[in-house]
Amino acid sequence: MKKVIDLNDWLDQISVSKTEIESIHFDSISGFECEKLSGLELVHCTYQLLQAVVVFVRSLADTHGIKHAIVFLPVGISDELERWHVDIWNRLDCVDEPPSLYLLRDSQIFDEDSEEYRCPIAVPIENKVFLRAVFRSFRNQEAIENSWEFSSGIYLIASID
Repeated sequence: MKKVIDLNDWLDQISVSKTEIESIHFDSISGFECEKLSGLELVHCTYQLLQAVVVFVRSLADTHGIKHAIVFLPVGISDELERWHVDIWNRLDCVDEPPSLYLLRDSQIFDEDSEEYRCPIAVPIENKVFLRAVFRSFRNQEAIENSWEFSSGIYLIASID
């Protein structure tokens, strides 16, 4: 059985950690219903989650060092590099892999040792504040060496500063 934790409890624990990257899958967050959504409904729910995370982290003392809150919304695995198309919004769901919330203390968001296609995209949310989005199709060095598939997804990025 998967261990679930309250989001605020998780954020409290992470705020005192010194690890560069901390993450949690949506299905590990108790009381959080986004993992049952798909498409644009999932994006809107994720935006609300990011708003709550940013407010919580900003309320802490500056010593936590967290620079970004990021949600990775996976859109699948393929043998080929995938390019952005607006229809990808409709393919977002939690069936194969749940989205993940990441907190980064490092200012570098993406690893540079990947084979990738990356592009900024417009988020289909009105009056969005503090949020930018990037579509990325990639595979890391190990996947390149073993001729494994590409992973693709949308990164919703909120800066804490």
